[in-house]
Amino acid sequence: MKTFGTNDWIVLNHIIYKIHSMDQLDQMRSMLIEQLRNLIQYDSADFFLGTGDAGELIDPVFYNADAELGKCYMKNFYDIDYSKGLLQSGKSMIYRETDLIPEERRVKTQYYKSYFLKEGWHYGLDMLIADNQKLLGVVTLYRKKGEPDFEYEDIFILELLMEHLEYRLLCERKEGNGRRITVKECAVRYQLTKREETILTYLLQNDTNDIICDKLCITNNTLKKHILNIYRKLQINSRNQLFKMISYRSA
Repeated sequence: MKTFGTNDWIVLNHIIYKIHSMDQLDQMRSMLIEQLRNLIQYDSADFFLGTGDAGELIDPVFYNADAELGKCYMKNFYDIDYSKGLLQSGKSMIYRETDLIPEERRVKTQYYKSYFLKEGWHYGLDMLIADNQKLLGVVTLYRKKGEPDFEYEDIFILELLMEHLEYRLLCERKEGNGRRITVKECAVRYQLTKREETILTYLLQNDTNDIICDKLCITNNTLKKHILNIYRKLQINSRNQLFKMISYRSA
């Protein structure tokens, strides 16, 4: 059993300070899942943002994990995730994967075999961060097979951090810190079509209309109609406003 000593409290207070003081949300999330290893032993971690709707997750950051696997979570693994009901509950909670389903059944599930086993993980510890029935984010810590399961002391540490993360993510949701949203967040929040999301990406790359038309094999008039629809949904009227509102990242 881990003894939570003076140095651990110093590390915890430093993490809490960084949660509230770091300007960039992605940097804060990366800091959290890296620095948390000073308090909890784990092999890999990820931190997804929630859209607030039906438990959907977007824009993950990772520690020692296959980014491509995480990026395709919503597309390939969400529907078979045995914790999907908890994600959709809109409630803040902390749980171990082994608390959800008996171990002998869990290792036989398609989700375990195609998601956990692919990375060599066996145990998971999840923190769902929510407010007013809206999912704000999910932090998951992973341990490999052969290591012990997460314990109460690990859950206790996450409990100490949960309210701080709720507050930070809620502030971001209300755009109180002026954070630019990602293309994916924009597409989900404003219900853009796949074609509109693609065009938005090209606009943020500063491609000219002619270049975009060539890439998509469409006419300039068709492109203008798509751009007007994007502007209408986002309630803006210029590309400059796009750059102020949305952060383009190729990765």
